[in-house]
Amino acid sequence: MKNTRTRIAQAILNKIVKEKDYVVQDFFVGLTDNPQKRLFLEHKVDKDDGVYVYMKADSAQEAQKAYKELFTLDMNGAPVSTSKDSKYVYCYHINGQTEECPPTGT
Repeated sequence: MKNTRTRIAQAILNKIVKEKDYVVQDFFVGLTDNPQKRLFLEHKVDKDDGVYVYMKADSAQEAQKAYKELFTLDMNGAPVSTSKDSKYVYCYHINGQTEECPPTGT
């Protein structure tokens, strides 16, 4: 099955719905070529206890479309990467330990 923008956006929304007492505005969405580095090192998401999800799109264009679809739902987000390598859409719950503005890069 292809990872199109609709499939990615729906999977991410399904993850959020499973979590109790969260609203879309409590989440951050972004694009990257290295989701584990971005989530755990740059955004400081707790790997064991944090609420997060990431998916690889079929192309950078599909990833950008999925990002925009989620961002228009009032999720927080970073500027969209135009890198052809940024095929991962990631999303995590914002809390007092996370950092929403990672260093610039991919």
